[in-house]
Amino acid sequence: MTEVIVSYSILGALLVMMALGVVFSVFMPVTDLWSKRFFVTLFSLLLACSIACFLAMIFYDDPDMAAVERVVYFFEALLLSLLIALPTLFILHSCGENIKTSPLFRASATLWCV
Repeated sequence: MTEVIVSYSILGALLVMMALGVVFSVFMPVTDLWSKRFFVTLFSLLLACSIACFLAMIFYDDPDMAAVERVVYFFEALLLSLLIALPTLFILHSCGENIKTSPLFRASATLWCV
């Protein structure tokens, strides 16, 4: 029982931190609009992943919700894997390289597809 309380507490704190990250990213004063969009997207994906983790915790003990749990696990894995490509995009954009023709982005996209 203690593990469940600790898990819900950690997930609740994670949800609050990611929501604050989205809010701060939206109101962050920047000169580059692309960077602002990147951080809003990053924290939005992290918030969605946190919500998926929270739903997985809720449905974990209920055997009648096995199908819903599989869908939640799918979205959790998808959202976590999307986070892999984001730093590559940010670095390539910061360096001024073309994202569509970059071999680094193609390698990252290939690994994401696998």
